[in-house]
Amino acid sequence: MNVNIWGCRGSIARSHPELITYGGNTPCVEVVVRGGDADNSDNSDGEEGQETRIVLDMGSGAYDLGQKLVKLGPLKDHHILLTHCHWDHIQGFPFFAPFFIPQSEWHIHAPGGFTSSLKEKLASQMSYEFFPLSIDMLGASIDYHELTEGTLTLGAENSHQVLATCQFLNHPVLTLGYRLESTEHGASMAYITDHEPFNRAFATEGYKRNTSVNPNDGSNTTAANGDDRHVDFLKNVDLLIHDAQYTAEEYKGKTGWGHGTIEYVVDIAMAAEVKTLVLFHHDPQRTDEQVDRLVQLAQERVRQANSTLQVMAAADRKEIYVPPKKDIQSVRDSMASMDLSASSALTKPIQEGASKREILVSCRCSEEVFADLAEDGIEVTFYPQDNNGNLLFPQRDDPFRASKLKKWSLVMISCNTKYKDCKSGVELCRRLRQSTTSCGEIPILLVAKDREELKRYQEDSDDAGVTDWIVEPFTPAYMRTRIRMGVSRSPCRWVPPEIPQCELLRRASLEELGVAKEKETRFDAIIELARISLGVAGVSLNLVEADYHWTKSFSCPMFAGIELPNVPRDVSMCSHTILQKDLLVINDTRADGRFADNPQVADGVKVRFYAGCPIPVPHKNGGEYNVGTLCATDFRPRKFDEREKDMLRKFAWLVRRELLACGASAKNGASMPIAVVAEPEAARRPDASAPKPKAATPKWGASVEC
Repeated sequence: MNVNIWGCRGSIARSHPELITYGGNTPCVEVVVRGGDADNSDNSDGEEGQETRIVLDMGSGAYDLGQKLVKLGPLKDHHILLTHCHWDHIQGFPFFAPFFIPQSEWHIHAPGGFTSSLKEKLASQMSYEFFPLSIDMLGASIDYHELTEGTLTLGAENSHQVLATCQFLNHPVLTLGYRLESTEHGASMAYITDHEPFNRAFATEGYKRNTSVNPNDGSNTTAANGDDRHVDFLKNVDLLIHDAQYTAEEYKGKTGWGHGTIEYVVDIAMAAEVKTLVLFHHDPQRTDEQVDRLVQLAQERVRQANSTLQVMAAADRKEIYVPPKKDIQSVRDSMASMDLSASSALTKPIQEGASKREILVSCRCSEEVFADLAEDGIEVTFYPQDNNGNLLFPQRDDPFRASKLKKWSLVMISCNTKYKDCKSGVELCRRLRQSTTSCGEIPILLVAKDREELKRYQEDSDDAGVTDWIVEPFTPAYMRTRIRMGVSRSPCRWVPPEIPQCELLRRASLEELGVAKEKETRFDAIIELARISLGVAGVSLNLVEADYHWTKSFSCPMFAGIELPNVPRDVSMCSHTILQKDLLVINDTRADGRFADNPQVADGVKVRFYAGCPIPVPHKNGGEYNVGTLCATDFRPRKFDEREKDMLRKFAWLVRRELLACGASAKNGASMPIAVVAEPEAARRPDASAPKPKAATPKWGASVEC
């Protein structure tokens, strides 16, 4: 693993005679991973497909890196990991030469947004007012991936892949730290920039592990133990590049700015048993001579602790080689045995019309602190407390009733909150975790008024399941970030549908059908009969276009006389159905991880039951493709038995025949009668003893291509 530093200055790029040794470019680090037989003397670029290149942040140092890479021609399947989108970490993005080379392929990863996508954030600095070229004018193929905490594998299958682990840091905006490990030979490094101690006392006094929590009990995920969790994240890493912008003395005037101190970083690295520490994100006013003194300060702290930690300072164009592990086979066996599917860091991008995340807040904080959360699509519901900390709420509006608890994406209460017979927020948290499975994954934050209150309540919190601790005072920006961090950890139970491989043929089949985009009464009788026969609240015929589905006919007394709007394809349940060969039946959408947070379920009409049957139509060149669905919906959970499922299939068959007749009518310009499924000839025989075969039910999917 070769680590090349192209920029290590914090906040703003500088050029000055006193910054020659360590440089003035803002953060950018290149990591190149090759096979286990690589050696330090071979720092050349390997053959395409034999290495994986990862770029960490795109500050002004990305310009020089781009000038190096552009000489290699088009690059395929290379990755960029952004810690966050503050300007000093993305200002090199528009000047990165490989982005302008056609046939190049890049993947950009960064923390997920709430109201704007990653591409929109990067495009903002390239808008007309600020830059001559727009982001859409870049010649390379660029895919944007939004991340949360978890893992992902980087690199093509024929290259030396890298396991990337992501964890939130403590910064005024949502920020991720990255740990990279070669799946081939185990060499590892971590990149931590723009990180302030969770416990601010550690910035000046140094880090000490919280001994009140058992690190082996699986619950060591609280922010009171946020620094402990940070150490665990960095455990045994070969190379650690870590923000060390301030000294303990300087930090006193810059609390809350989101950066670490030399003292804290050295203690963290020793506690994590890191091999080599690289001090990073140098203050823009720090001269070469001052950086040298900080390295000496760090090395002296290491000597006093009798540690073997190696300490150096990052410098522009510095190259660091991380050798492979000695026991390569054990590394490969360990990596092969890991199940990474349950902890994927990849999250879904912001979807238009996405449902709001609702959080419950009951603490001493002013409501003004939470005002900006609305911009993130986070809706705050406040429950006041009296002077003794008793939670106040109407009798019919108990916020912790099991049925209501499911709606919260996050719960935030004071340490001294009293609820029924719970005498503190810790007791309430413990009860919620133990009494209902619906609260198992909901982040619960406890707010302490000061360090003394925090220490007092933590002593009795070992098995309470507190997700996070926040200590007053804090700024609105700090609170906003901590809540966003908590909500990001809360799983979003909404999976937009995939686009089928045969999408172009599918849409061509719909276009060839020639059905007018307007309501036609010829379908109404079938749809109405289907609703009555199935005993559901509504039945509709929906046709799926490129970006939305539209309703050709529907029957629902609740919405009689209302024209249904087009439904975005990301939201449309019917867009899931067209991927099936047979029915898609969801007995309770709120209990299904694909649909629970879908706007049609969580907001608006609140659909609780869905059953859809795909409708295939032929393509002129052969094959059949699903162009729409006949779907049944209800506002309460229910089940379809086999008789009802078969009934839905038969109604869908009738609708299909009517669609084909309708299309033929449109092409011929003549009116055609409603298609009728005739009773089989054998059923009209006068001989009553003769067997009467059943009408054939279409075998859905038998000739459907997608």
